[in-house]
Amino acid sequence: MGSIGLKWLYNQRRLDLRPIVEGPTTFTTIQATELEDPTEFTAPGAIILTVGLAFNGAAAGFPAYAARLKAAGIQGIGFGTGLGFRTIPQQLIAAAQQEGLALFEVPRAIAFNSIINTVSSELVRSENNQQFALHRRQEALNKAAAFGIDHLVAQASQELDAAIALAASDGTTISSHPRHSLDALPDAISVATDPEASTSGAQSRTLKDGTTVATITNAFRIQEHQRFGLAASAPLKFDSYARALVRHLVGLAGLLLRESDSSRQHTLGGLALAAQLSSPALAPSLRAQLAQAFGTIAREEDVVYCLISAESPSALDKALHSLAGHAAATGTSYFSL
Repeated sequence: MGSIGLKWLYNQRRLDLRPIVEGPTTFTTIQATELEDPTEFTAPGAIILTVGLAFNGAAAGFPAYAARLKAAGIQGIGFGTGLGFRTIPQQLIAAAQQEGLALFEVPRAIAFNSIINTVSSELVRSENNQQFALHRRQEALNKAAAFGIDHLVAQASQELDAAIALAASDGTTISSHPRHSLDALPDAISVATDPEASTSGAQSRTLKDGTTVATITNAFRIQEHQRFGLAASAPLKFDSYARALVRHLVGLAGLLLRESDSSRQHTLGGLALAAQLSSPALAPSLRAQLAQAFGTIAREEDVVYCLISAESPSALDKALHSLAGHAAATGTSYFSL
């Protein structure tokens, strides 16, 4: 949900709003209600508009009213004068100061609906602008992806103004771009190497200098045996649009890594076929090439590779079926080329 600055609202001269008590500087929505306890029907971050009908002749109830609004996450009160109260009651002013709520006066001539409509129009305008900005940033990532994974991560770091890192399940760094003296690589490695880690998460921490750092992480797979971790860290909280851009980044990274993995498997298949056509025995040079090719997918000690040759397709199918059964029984990953 977007937010609007109270300063912007006060600057709408035609509304003639008069600030009385300073408080939170932003709000998310605005609504009118004359209930003595409107908290059941209000949203956190809202501004409440009221003429105080529930407190006509009972101004002593304003401190409890302000306390309830504060507990519900309300940001401030717009109080209409000239109907129930000629001026804003001192009890409400003192209560707003006590609770840290913004308070402003709405003159009798200003209809609440005109304020609500003005805020609604600004929220729609802001939402449209942010959607357009998100689309532009997604397009920038799409273009960067055409030049490879490192260009993609670098562009994402620039668009998000955040440190971005991508790591593989064996702890190797695929791409890392620090920013604002922040390094997201440790978090990327942590989520990539821990199979029990959540596939997505968000956290914040406070540095020694008092700076608050927000980090979001994502883990994804492109093959059953391949897990990758991506992390983004910035000194400001990631809003919903930034989180949407990170999800887009994860999708593009998965596509690039899957394409790279497919290319490696084609290489392996070609080498295995060359080995079969050259001689019944696997030549040392081809064995070395196969080992190197497999090493691009996983560490050599994690892979057992073999060449199976059979006199007929049915015999080959039987051998592959047996091998797949063994892999399933031992909990290992298996694929044939």
